[in-house]
Amino acid sequence: MKVLFVCYANIGRSQMAKALYNHFTGTNDADSAGVGVDENLPNATTIGQYDEIRNYSNRIRQAMLKYYDIDISNFRRTQLQPDVLSHYDLVVNIAEKQQTPIWLRGDNVIWWDVKDPGLHKEDQVIMDARKKIDAKVKRLIEISNSDGDFKSIDDQIDKEDKNV
Repeated sequence: MKVLFVCYANIGRSQMAKALYNHFTGTNDADSAGVGVDENLPNATTIGQYDEIRNYSNRIRQAMLKYYDIDISNFRRTQLQPDVLSHYDLVVNIAEKQQTPIWLRGDNVIWWDVKDPGLHKEDQVIMDARKKIDAKVKRLIEISNSDGDFKSIDDQIDKEDKNV
């Protein structure tokens, strides 16, 4: 199953989800992108370059190394474009609702409510995000393997608008 994980700057949540999905499945079927890459250091093409330009100690990257021995520093940052949504079986939007463009909708799109660890400096927020993404990715894989309904892991708050 081809999965696209989406967050804002493509340096944290979506990259973590992509790494975990590919790690747990032993595939390269997951990609990641950000809705605000072009607005947030677009010249930093990798997570490592982003950290270097911002003089940023990426604790998300450190957590991935510590818990899974996965180095995400060379993962490329990609600006999400509307035309790529149809290339994936599932698109998991982890961007904040106010950061989500109106076109990020569709039958193959679900939303996960995970606090942006990049907005918080507390290690606990970063660990909570990692744990939550870890559990959600594992559940996603279970659902995929059993042909279940992905909407069952959609954290959409407004149930009347299931496509945001």
